[in-house]
Amino acid sequence: MEFPTYEPRGCKGMGLTYAISPKGAHHMIAPTMGAETAGDGLGRFQYQGKGALVREVQAQMALVDSLGVCATIRNGMNMELGLALFKAVTGIDYSVEEGFLICERIANLERLFNVREGFSRKDDTLPRRMTEEKMPSGPSAGQVVELKPMLDEFYELMGWDNNGIPTEKRLSELGIVDIWHETRK
Repeated sequence: MEFPTYEPRGCKGMGLTYAISPKGAHHMIAPTMGAETAGDGLGRFQYQGKGALVREVQAQMALVDSLGVCATIRNGMNMELGLALFKAVTGIDYSVEEGFLICERIANLERLFNVREGFSRKDDTLPRRMTEEKMPSGPSAGQVVELKPMLDEFYELMGWDNNGIPTEKRLSELGIVDIWHETRK
């Protein structure tokens, strides 16, 4: 899938988002560009903390997608508000921790589908142009995307092994280990 809107050499978190997206380089899996350019301490050229940022924004987007609302609402909706909307419609009251766990379950189920189809860390990548060819000019001149440190951080936070496969322990914590075993039969 061709890249959408954002140049990952200028927003490293978007590079990680494109690489780990379950459906190709899709910017709405974890649109980190706002946080990366807003001066919140996670500068757009740094790598440390981008795994955590992508994980958090990915959970937020899983909630937005689950609510069936337009994705542009993400800028004004945090987990608390999203869960309040969910409660208003369903009557079910989830804590922020429960909501985040549900959103992580969604991300892991998407990952398991791709793992079953043969995907792993080797597929969590970007075109060589992004990882080897320095941005020639502009505010991001000289930048490339170094995926390894971001993938390592993201995988660890997600409870995945070094190959990007969700661990049995993490799947058990999420309550989906049986689903994984069933799909592998």
